[in-house]
Amino acid sequence: SNGTITVLVAGYYRVNMWTISLASGQGGYAQMRIVRNGATIQYGFEYVDASTWSDVNADVTWRFNAGDTIAVQVYNPSANGYAYHSWDSSGQHSRLQVSYVRPL
Repeated sequence: SNGTITVLVAGYYRVNMWTISLASGQGGYAQMRIVRNGATIQYGFEYVDASTWSDVNADVTWRFNAGDTIAVQVYNPSANGYAYHSWDSSGQHSRLQVSYVRPL
């Protein structure tokens, strides 16, 4: 799997992603976007303090058709920083949730 989700049933879906990012040296802005069929439908950025893990999140409810794809991308321009903390079994560091809300 490449991390892309394919929608099987048309409807409105809530896409919710949160993680923690780490800058190094000086702080900077971690960026997160939610992508539908290759096009950004939500973009946001959060200031990430130097040498401190900081919350970064995105949350959107959007209309999706069967066959549409969903991807989430996280970027941290800080040299030697981390865009996201790897997932663990308790889901404390990073989590992506996609929930069906209602039909079209």
